Amino acid sequence: MKKSMFLLLLMTYATYSISAVEVSKTQAHSLHEMGHISVHGDPTVLSPEAAKNALNKKADKLGAGYYYIVAMGTAGDSSEYNADAIIYN
Repeated sequence: MKKSMFLLLLMTYATYSISAVEVSKTQAHSLHEMGHISVHGDPTVLSPEAAKNALNKKADKLGAGYYYIVAMGTAGDSSEYNADAIIYN
């Protein structure tokens, strides 16, 4: 009983602690592409780190294990960051 409860707790914790991982272009070549995600026009995304976090959340929500950022920057005089990525499993 204790052993099965421990395994159940361990599996639950492991499920919630897994997060999508950013990969390089070289690493992405060996992965299976799932689709594309983007962050645009979000007033809370004011830094490259915030853009990466937003992409990571979207990748997690879609069940991706990995993502590769293909573009990131600000548009015109805006302080909001935009980013595009490809997600993989």
